[in-house]
Amino acid sequence: MIYLEMVIKETLRLYPSVPFHSRPIIEDIKIDENTVIPASYTVGVFTYALHRSKNHWDNPEEFIPERFVPGIERCPFSFIPFSAGPRNCIGQRYAMMELKTIMSIVVRQCLLEPVTTSISLDYGITLNAAEPIIVKAISRNGTRRMIPMMNG
Repeated sequence: MIYLEMVIKETLRLYPSVPFHSRPIIEDIKIDENTVIPASYTVGVFTYALHRSKNHWDNPEEFIPERFVPGIERCPFSFIPFSAGPRNCIGQRYAMMELKTIMSIVVRQCLLEPVTTSISLDYGITLNAAEPIIVKAISRNGTRRMIPMMNG
């Protein structure tokens, strides 16, 4: 389950469900001697870009689950698929548990092979594939099973 969690986190790094977060500023924030963000402004974080920043990630466009080996130190705000701080997603642990449960069942029963070779994205409140992503599911024990497809 540890490696599966690493794969899920790397997938969320490359394709965060919510690609943009914003927060209101409640008191002036001094960035440097010449720059102050005034209270009442709203600041946005483009999570999709943050997760692909060369400032935080080596080879940021590559899928490398080993980035998330437990114990590796990194900036705590370089990976925020569920936002961060006191207003982060209250369902993040549930979402991770649900993903690990479902994916462990699927990968125990099937070998998954990509059919779709490139992914076009649709940026909205949530990040979605512009076209369906197709994978081929091959049974690991030789039996045929139907895996229901869901549109998300």
